[in-house]
Amino acid sequence: MNKKLTQIIFVFLMLAAGISQAQVDTFTVTKTTDFDPFLYQDNPEDTAIAGTLQWAVRKANDAIVPCVIVFNISGNGQHTINLIYQLPYLNNEIIIDATTQNGYTPGNPAIIIDGANAIPICFHLAIDNCSIKGCYIQNFTSKGISVYNVNGFLIENNVINRIIIPPPSPLKPCVIPASGIALFNCMNGIIRTNIIGTDAT
Repeated sequence: MNKKLTQIIFVFLMLAAGISQAQVDTFTVTKTTDFDPFLYQDNPEDTAIAGTLQWAVRKANDAIVPCVIVFNISGNGQHTINLIYQLPYLNNEIIIDATTQNGYTPGNPAIIIDGANAIPICFHLAIDNCSIKGCYIQNFTSKGISVYNVNGFLIENNVINRIIIPPPSPLKPCVIPASGIALFNCMNGIIRTNIIGTDAT
């Protein structure tokens, strides 16, 4: 996707959300690496941190205006972000739009976010008017996307697969069923054209 087309799509998304470009911040994910979140507290502009998904979500949470997170990772084909640490809850109005990554097609996202069967939740929406678009979410141990006590959200064009709860153990005798998308006390949300529990093949 060329730069001009990306800008047009960005403007369209903002207009659709009723937000002008002057009122938003944009953060671009350019890396597939993950980092210790405590490093962000010490130096959020560290070059090893900037451009990662952890950095983008944390910068968006810290912003005083709504934000858009877009993707521009170099190279062809799918790109896998192997999370080592849990992403923070989305506590600001944030659009995470992985359809902006070059190579995205419906049903075959170019951005894969992998929880390595160790992290419970990929994205947790904790405030109104957040969106998750065009991600391939896999290998989390509780939920792909969790939405809690919000009024208005959008989840579309994602593939959510292999969300598998570990078996019971003496320390965790009770097991809550796994969910691709889990909703708790939500209103006015839109969930559409996602592929859950399988993939396009």
